[in-house]
Amino acid sequence: MSGVVIIGIGAVLCFLGVGSVHLEVLVTGFAVGWLIAEVFGGSAGASLTVGLVGALVVWVAATFVFKVALFFLGGIGGAVIGSKLAGLLDEGARDTLLTVTVVVALAAVGAFAADRFGSRALLWLTALGGAALMLDGLSRVSPDTFGFLRDPVEGWERFVALGAWAAVSLAGWTVQRRLFPKTLGLDARRPSGSAGDTTWG
Repeated sequence: MSGVVIIGIGAVLCFLGVGSVHLEVLVTGFAVGWLIAEVFGGSAGASLTVGLVGALVVWVAATFVFKVALFFLGGIGGAVIGSKLAGLLDEGARDTLLTVTVVVALAAVGAFAADRFGSRALLWLTALGGAALMLDGLSRVSPDTFGFLRDPVEGWERFVALGAWAAVSLAGWTVQRRLFPKTLGLDARRPSGSAGDTTWG
């Protein structure tokens, strides 16, 4: 059951992420909590709890830092992607240093990218983060068949897992561009090259 819930939350982030800053804050906070718990070997129940706490913490934090919401959201989105990437790169030893380094580095990249490029950067961050969550949920629904999407062992499993992540992310990116052209500054009536406006409220 938890896997289905995670797939649903991931789908919202992947395909609808830039549509609402409020929704993005809650879903992204959940995602980063869930994926970090997963990287450190948490059970489904523990990961769900950490995810819910993450959603609450990010929501409260974003409420207080709404003036720098894009920077903050970008950082959280980067942390989600970093958590998934660390899980795919991990070879079973649960290398804490690798995990922390990857998560912090991508959180910083995400924060500065969102601050610089606005909604265009958030589009990629939500598509990648949501896709990561969807694949993680799928591995929970059918661990015998898709368990490698969360914890790949062989080289080919990492290759397929990365390919699936890229494919789902691209699908989310495409759908969001079609659904939210104004938010992304793609409306023909707006100046070319505009990054779009994403405001807190």
